[in-house]
Order: sequence, then C-alpha cells, then structure tokens
Amino acid sequence: LEEQLEHKIAFLREHVFARHHPPDTRVVLVGHSVGSYIALKMMQRTSYNITQSFHLFPTFQNLHDGLAIPIKLLIQPGMRHVAGALAHSVPTAVKRFFLGYHPTLGENAKHTVASHFDYSVLSNVLYMAYRESHEICELEHELIAPQLDRTHFVYSPQDQYTPAAQVSAFTHQYPQASVHITEEHIMHAFCVCPEQSREVAEKVAHLLALHLQ
Repeated sequence: LEEQLEHKIAFLREHVFARHHPPDTRVVLVGHSVGSYIALKMMQRTSYNITQSFHLFPTFQNLHDGLAIPIKLLIQPGMRHVAGALAHSVPTAVKRFFLGYHPTLGENAKHTVASHFDYSVLSNVLYMAYRESHEICELEHELIAPQLDRTHFVYSPQDQYTPAAQVSAFTHQYPQASVHITEEHIMHAFCVCPEQSREVAEKVAHLLALHLQ
C-alpha cells in the first residue's frame, strides 16, 4: 500500500504539476475500492489543491472481513503460488470458453482475463490482496474527519466488501458525510461490466457537476 501511495503522489508531482499545471491547480480524485483508501491518504499527506474526492465502493476499514472464505484461503503465502500455477496451466482457449458464460463480464474484460490470467498476474493479485487486507483494518478517524467537507462516498447495497451494517455505522459516526447509494444491481467490480460502468460514471458525473460549480 505504501508503494502504491508513493507511486500516485509521484505521478501528480512529476506528470501533472511539473509539466503542465501550476501548483495551485484544482485537483479532483476518484478512487475505487482500495483506491479510495489511497486517495484519502494522498489528501492527508500532500499539500496539493485537492478540492473534491469521490470514493466508489470504498474499502478503508476491515477489508479482511469482507473477503469470501475461498479468497481468504487463496491469499495465504503457500496457496497463492498453487493457485497461480493452476491458472497458468489452463489453456487460454479453455479460459475464454468458461468466461463466455459469465453473465456480466464485458467482451473486453473476458479477452483481458483470458489472455493475462497467468501465474505472475494471479500470484501478484493475491499477494496484494493479502497485504491490503492485513493493513486496512480499523477505521482511521484522522483519515476521514478532516476530509469530510470535500469527500463523497458511493456505496452499493450488495457490496460484500462494504456491507450495509458497515455503511450504517459509518453514517452514524459521521452524519455530515456525503454518502450516496447506487442501484441494487451494481456490483463491486462494476468496471468489468460496460452497462454498470456507464451507470456509475453517470452518477459520478452528476456529483461532479453538483460540487464543482
């Protein structure tokens, strides 16, 4: 997580401000899942003029609790290498065949998964999940409270990573927080589904228009 955070801050410093824009340029951050945690950390650590941030299905507390039991097993050090080796041994054509039955994956997502779902990718994904799930634990008050006047949180009713009880507890603790709920069918990994991606994008665009006037 620390390396991901440093990478994002370096991108702003070297590819946004150093080349094209003055230091007081207004910045809007949009983070999804663990990316919302990273965006909040960026707001906490930098002095850039981050005027608004939008957090889509944010996982900034108790991430391990939201993981399905098979995922909790697969992210363990020994198991993730086994899973990577098994994924690598499956021919791409077989992966494409089974992915064809997935009800929500877009065609581009199916092609990407089938082509790149190998040992290196899967073992690294599981390693990142292991680290993130053990580092994102208790809600950090100092990460949330100072940013509330410029943050907006978007949740899905069916997101296993941010269950309704967690969202309810968050809104109770921070009643002034800008919290928005998507339609019931929107899943956590909405970005692999073109239709759901469009719906979330429209919602974020609406919120941007409201808060950037």
